[in-house]
Amino acid sequence: MLGLALVLFVGLVDFISGPHVALLIFYLVPVLLNAWFVGRWHGMIIAFSCGIALYSAQYFDANPENTGWLLLFGSSGFTMNGEYCQVVVPEVKAHQMVVFEGV
Repeated sequence: MLGLALVLFVGLVDFISGPHVALLIFYLVPVLLNAWFVGRWHGMIIAFSCGIALYSAQYFDANPENTGWLLLFGSSGFTMNGEYCQVVVPEVKAHQMVVFEGV
């Protein structure tokens, strides 16, 4: 629920700020937080939600004819970042265990 609330908040700020301010990096925060702490499928759901929020903010704001590509590439980019986070998480946790066991 918190992840979807963050997506809605970033989407609303993106819509209010207009087309001349790029807030794309802020959409990654809920994706990475959910992928890291909750799991892969939640990260994917939030990634697709971010793609839809980004698409909606751009569609209703300025340029509706170019937003189809934005939905496709935005969602796939967010999903790839969430999947990358899922690859990194086990490695980081394993490294932390080794560090703490050595202390």
